[in-house]
Amino acid sequence: MQTNGVPTGPPSPQLSNNATFRPNRQTLKMNPGDKITVQMFNAKIAGGHALEVKETDWSTGQSGFMIASGKNGFMNTNPFTCAGHRFNFQPEYNTARAANIIPWGIGPYMINDEYEIGHFEPCTKVTGAATLSLGKHHTDTYYKHCAGPYEAGKDTAKAGLEPNDAPCYRFGDRHTGLAAPNQVTGCAVYLDAIGDLDYDGTPYRADWPNSVTPDRYPSSFLQQQPTTVGGNHYPAVQFMTDASATEFNTNCNLNTGSGCVLPPKGPGHFYPYFTQATVGGSCVWEFGNMPNGNSFGEDAQYGSVGPGTLGAFVGPVMRNPNC
Repeated sequence: MQTNGVPTGPPSPQLSNNATFRPNRQTLKMNPGDKITVQMFNAKIAGGHALEVKETDWSTGQSGFMIASGKNGFMNTNPFTCAGHRFNFQPEYNTARAANIIPWGIGPYMINDEYEIGHFEPCTKVTGAATLSLGKHHTDTYYKHCAGPYEAGKDTAKAGLEPNDAPCYRFGDRHTGLAAPNQVTGCAVYLDAIGDLDYDGTPYRADWPNSVTPDRYPSSFLQQQPTTVGGNHYPAVQFMTDASATEFNTNCNLNTGSGCVLPPKGPGHFYPYFTQATVGGSCVWEFGNMPNGNSFGEDAQYGSVGPGTLGAFVGPVMRNPNC
């Protein structure tokens, strides 16, 4: 989000550079614990429409926005040639219905609140130095292997598991001066694998921020019920997860559900879940392992994998509950 709506650098995959990923003076910056509102709508622009996102930080009084338009440098990518052309992105559907799903994804995604996990693991030390090119003038040193209490064993490419934890970085690394110092030694697990395929990182342990009176210890991110135009709540909700797509170590069958398990097979024996609770007089959604509110059966909320779930764990469509 930018206070002036102008990307820091080219936002397209074809033209992105170091500036694309570096905040500038117009970048909207927020603090832990701030109260924010996010609005998404199909904005009218010169020559048509494009998706606009507005974010207001009620704690600081600042706001920012971004319009995913060709004029702002956004591009659509040709899947066969990878060539890009300027494009105004818009919502694919104008209503929320069970049939209106993303056709190329796993699971029945519609309007959703999504947490992508399995891409970080803290380490005591990292080894196996390698380099990564960051444009024409920068080469960043990273590491491939993590050692520490969360690393259950040596990485292996067997059975579809990750060959290593790359990219890993040491505490204090500034990435050749392009970023603020790293605050912890750890690995992002995405260069040579699609994620934490042996499920030994912190997201797969019951160690999420879960204080109900945050002070010394952090609490969960709290989200109020999303609303449509006019402030109306969505009438129905459904829990789902595509963890099945990475369960190579259990030979998960995305058609029948055979071998697909929650929590995933790993040393932490845990998978985060949604809870709904009353906090400060408001009915909010939480994520992780919060002890308060309605947990909807914890991992049971995600249902099972089988015919009709498009390969994902999917629970039943249910009336949108209130606290």
